Amino acid sequence: MERKERFKEAFEYLKSRGTAHTQRDIALKMDSSEGNISKAMKGDERVLTNRFLRRFNEAYGNIFNIEWLIDGVGEMLVVNNGNIGNLVIGDGNTNTNSGGGNTTNNRNTTTTTNNYSGCGYGGVDTENTLITSSMYQALFDELSAQRKVTEKAQAQIDTLLDIIRGISDK
Repeated sequence: MERKERFKEAFEYLKSRGTAHTQRDIALKMDSSEGNISKAMKGDERVLTNRFLRRFNEAYGNIFNIEWLIDGVGEMLVVNNGNIGNLVIGDGNTNTNSGGGNTTNNRNTTTTTNNYSGCGYGGVDTENTLITSSMYQALFDELSAQRKVTEKAQAQIDTLLDIIRGISDK
C-alpha cells in the first residue's frame, strides 16, 4: 500500500469515528492548508513527507502507528502492551503516556478498563470474532466524548446551584 493510500485510510478511520468529516477538518486540526491536505490525498511527495505525517498523527493524539503511516510497517493503530490509545485492557492501573512509558493512574481519570463481560462486550462480538483495535478505539472515543458532555452538564448544574443559592441568601 502506498503512502497516500495509508493517509487516505487513516482519514477514513477518522471519518468513521466522527473525529474528522472533511479535508478542511484535518487542515484546521493540523494548522495546515486545505490545499496541502488535498495534495497529500493525491500523493504529492512534496507535501506527504515524514514531517507532514508526524504532524497529522500528533494532531490526532498519536493514535496511528507512525511506522505504518510512513513505511507501511505494522498495524494502523498504536497498540502497546495491551493498550490501545488510552484504553487499557486489563486491570486499569497503568496507562501508556505519549512518551511511550507507563505511568500509574490512581485517579482513573484517563484510563478506561475493559469490564464489559456482563453487558454483551465480553471481548468477542456476536460471531465469536475478537474485537479489533479500531472497535476498542471507537468505544474509548465514545466514552471519552460522553464523559466530556457529562462534565460540561455538571459544570452547568453547579453554576445554576450557585445562582439559586445566591438568590435564596438575599
